Amino acid sequence: MITSLRLVDFKNFADETLRVGPFTVIVGANASGKSNVRDAFRFLHGVGRGYTLAEILGGRWGPGGQAEWRPVRGAPNEVARVAGVDPGPRFALEVELRLDDAQSRTACGSRLFPDRPFQVTAARTCPPCCGKSAPIRNGGPR
Repeated sequence: MITSLRLVDFKNFADETLRVGPFTVIVGANASGKSNVRDAFRFLHGVGRGYTLAEILGGRWGPGGQAEWRPVRGAPNEVARVAGVDPGPRFALEVELRLDDAQSRTACGSRLFPDRPFQVTAARTCPPCCGKSAPIRNGGPR
């Protein structure tokens, strides 16, 4: 289960951590970032499906132009907050997962991960107009 999501320079979030539980409700005023939290989870869903940064932000189409993945809301240059930092805009999403004992064992009974958080980090390191793919790294157990 995901226990926290840290958003760094993602859309309207400078550096925020959202703690989540089995049932989490997000409420707030208009334009406070509720949909941007959804976009962050959607971005991570795209990473989990193995899509490139360009596909996550711009969409992915299959045979005959059939949409396989709708892009994350907004233009690619709106995803990263521009903080005036060189070499340009970038963002990071960090996820903390906790697996219970049943979820962390393989069919033969060995543990997949030690009893500590597992972190996945995605970082965008180039401007959206450059056409290059950014690294998406799996941070592994920490």
